[in-house]
Amino acid sequence: MLGLVATQWRIGTGQGTVAEAIEAARPVFERWVAGMAPDDPDDRALATRWRESLPAPDAALLAAVSDHELAASAREALSNHEGYLRDAALVFRPWDHDPEEVGAPTYLWFGELDEASPPAEGRALGARIPGATVTVRPATTHLATLLAHRPDILRTLRPHLG
Repeated sequence: MLGLVATQWRIGTGQGTVAEAIEAARPVFERWVAGMAPDDPDDRALATRWRESLPAPDAALLAAVSDHELAASAREALSNHEGYLRDAALVFRPWDHDPEEVGAPTYLWFGELDEASPPAEGRALGARIPGATVTVRPATTHLATLLAHRPDILRTLRPHLG
């Protein structure tokens, strides 16, 4: 079973090794982290910067999260750059195989308003994977594709987990 939520499958060039891609992405990511200032002890200021870095609809999803909880989450997420950089190096490059070779039941979810992972890209990918099910959530942005619809995603995937 394969489940892809707001995936970005055609972004990178795939040039070079994963290690080279990590190092190429490092300066931009580290500048962004520095601007986010996760070591700032002011929870409200850090939470505000985090929310302001998101599109308004995605930031609204985090409105119910306290500044303290959001700041703690941001500090944890940004404490070690290696995980993000490796994920980015792997995600933002072409697949090592053609989508037509995927033989597992496949589900793809995209948000209608997602500019990072446009629904047209999701439909194009789904059309190439045999038997794939593509769901586009109306009036849904990138982060909301996962956060607002996580229960449905898990319900869909659970029967395939044995």
